[in-house]
Amino acid sequence: MSESNHSRRGFIKGTLAMSAVVVVPSGLGCSSDDDAGGGAVVIPEWQEIADGLEAPNGPCCYTATAPPSATVPNPGKATNHLPVLAIASNGTVTVSLAEPHPMVRENGTTRAHWITTMYVRDQDGLVIGFRDFGQLEVKPQFEGRNNPSLTFSLPPGTTRVRAFSYCNQHDAWASDFKAI
Repeated sequence: MSESNHSRRGFIKGTLAMSAVVVVPSGLGCSSDDDAGGGAVVIPEWQEIADGLEAPNGPCCYTATAPPSATVPNPGKATNHLPVLAIASNGTVTVSLAEPHPMVRENGTTRAHWITTMYVRDQDGLVIGFRDFGQLEVKPQFEGRNNPSLTFSLPPGTTRVRAFSYCNQHDAWASDFKAI
C-alpha cells in the first residue's frame, strides 16, 4: 500500500475519532429556503473530510481524462469509481457512478471494498452535498448495495459543481465541472 493511502486513511481515522460525522439523508441539502443570505452553508466536518480525502500527497483525484496510469495499482477502474452528476430542472442534484460498485465488508475470503464518501463542491470549492457510507467499514444500511448515490438540492447562487467519490481501495475520483 502506498504512503499516500496510509496518510489519507490515517487522516480519516483521526478525524472521525475527534468529531462526529454528518450523514446527509437523501433529499437533504446544505441550505434551506429560510437561509438569510442565500448560497451554500459551510459545514466544517464536510470540508475537513473532503480536504483530507483529496490533498495529502499530490494531485487531488483521478478523472475520466486523467485515470490512473498502468504503473499505478488502479488502472481501468474509472467506470465504477467515476461520479456522474445529474441536475434536474428543479435544482435536485443526483450523484451516482457510471457502473455498479461493490459495497462489501471483509468476510475472510473477500477484501472489504466500498465507496466511503460521495460529495459535491461548488464553484468556490465549498462542499454543498455530502454522504458518508462508512469511513472505517461500510455501514450496514449500505452493505451489499451496488449503487451508492447522493441526492440533495442546490443552494441558491450555485453556478457550477463537481462531484467526488472516494473508494477505500482505489482513492479519490472526480467528475468534470458542470455549469448550472
